[in-house]
Amino acid sequence: SDLRGKAANAVASALNAVGMPSRVSLLGGLEVKPSHETLRCDTGYQMNPETQTCCLQEFFNDPLNIDPAVYTWQDNGCKFDCLPTLIGAKCLTCTQHKQNTFKPENAIWDDSSPNCTWKCRTGYVKSALGYECRSIKDLARVCSQKTRCATCVSSENAGLCVWCGNECVPGQHQRGGLGCPFLEGGGVAACTCDNQVCSDECAYDSCSDCVQDAFCGWCGSTGTCMLGSYFQPATGSCPL
Repeated sequence: SDLRGKAANAVASALNAVGMPSRVSLLGGLEVKPSHETLRCDTGYQMNPETQTCCLQEFFNDPLNIDPAVYTWQDNGCKFDCLPTLIGAKCLTCTQHKQNTFKPENAIWDDSSPNCTWKCRTGYVKSALGYECRSIKDLARVCSQKTRCATCVSSENAGLCVWCGNECVPGQHQRGGLGCPFLEGGGVAACTCDNQVCSDECAYDSCSDCVQDAFCGWCGSTGTCMLGSYFQPATGSCPL
């Protein structure tokens, strides 16, 4: 009887909605069966079975052969968006998207990168020019052979050694700033090492003593010995 009452109320509400005030009661038995009717779209529209929305055919974005877990439907129910960091019409990860694209040895595609770039594997860091991945262990052997700040931060080390606590260790310099040692697994620690000026180097009072050191040069206009060479200082400038 409760079902009969709800059905009668539903019919009455529908009639009232179209301007036909009515009181409805159902006579006889009420038989409930599954409906065999299917929702069909007008010509020029296509049904999206996932959202049960009729979409204009030219605007329907059909995710054929795409895992439903990697996209969400827009409010219109006809176009979908890939989850963040997934790429292209098929919602691929960066690794999938660039599987046949060159990357340096010991590099992997970064699936968390918004620009789909590569990063070095654990234990490796990008070279100063950013074109390859260098082993931190190998760098440690190279840097440890440098026994003074001047040789540690020289360009021959490709900008991957810093002078820190009276020893040369793998790291990089901030632009015009302090040295930042690499962490063992990759990444950079706090920048607390000497800068590229090596202020304790080239502390000579005379030009003759200064130019005897291959890593120093004499600046005649200021009368000071600077880290660099006979031709130019390593950092800063020598006024003419």
